[in-house]
Amino acid sequence: MYYQYQIGQAVTAMADKPALRKQKKYDWKDSNLALFGTKLEHAVKKESSLYEPAWYNAGTKVGRKIWRIVNFEVTDWPEEDYGKFYEGDSYIILDTYKKSGSDAIYHHIHFWIGKYSTQIPRDKNKLDSTDVYILDLGLVIYQWNGKGSNKDERFQAMQYIVDLKEQRCGKAISEVLDEESTEPKHKFFTYLDEVAEKDDDQSYQAKDTIKELYRLSDESGMMSFSLEKTGSIKLKDFDEKDVFIFDTKTEVFVFIGKDTSANESQFAMTYAHTYLMQTDHPLIPISCIIEQAIDAAFNFTSALAA
Repeated sequence: MYYQYQIGQAVTAMADKPALRKQKKYDWKDSNLALFGTKLEHAVKKESSLYEPAWYNAGTKVGRKIWRIVNFEVTDWPEEDYGKFYEGDSYIILDTYKKSGSDAIYHHIHFWIGKYSTQIPRDKNKLDSTDVYILDLGLVIYQWNGKGSNKDERFQAMQYIVDLKEQRCGKAISEVLDEESTEPKHKFFTYLDEVAEKDDDQSYQAKDTIKELYRLSDESGMMSFSLEKTGSIKLKDFDEKDVFIFDTKTEVFVFIGKDTSANESQFAMTYAHTYLMQTDHPLIPISCIIEQAIDAAFNFTSALAA
């Protein structure tokens, strides 16, 4: 019995049967966050956000907290299921941390919108260099680290493997494989013997790869959202007084400047989701980046350097 899990933008679901069948694919409009940015969503949020019990004490301690979104309801996701997101659902991930030598608390917030109901097929062509995968063979477990994956994803995968080994009374062994140093003839690849059936994944990918930078500002007295720049985007293109939506065509970053107004910060994610809904790549991941915490945002700085 084989299972393959992806840690990152396409974490897969658990099942009690091997992932040998083509899974049902969800249209992004049918996801739990499909109404994000609409008048209905604004009305619900205005009425309930201040009284949302899930936010109580959120982000006050170092660590990770995950919630699942169900019909605008924010529900706790059990810690034992961290790393086992279901691709038919949507989640909010809050990482709370401190910088070395400082007592100040910083946050990373990620929104994850699933698109499938079950697992990724064991097809080596499906390995994504920006993610981490776990191949569970029962008594042998492999962790494959894509060269572009970040340390949080790798650590999360390692924690999950530790839990698996404990559940198997220490009888299972594991091996960590880094993409750049793993030989193509490694035994790991012999288990990736499936050929994924063609689906319409291409319809959710951007037709062009030109990066785009948008500015969200209320400096004029009214909220405006406009294209700032295309092509090569550098850190100097961002302004500490405004919010920026940085679309790399594989991921969207919401940059919150340190002097951003309260309204700009409040509506940043709403504008980002609304923007994505109008593109040909609505299912790419979104990360919120606070200017003061740029140094810890590996994916963001990598996107600027690329």
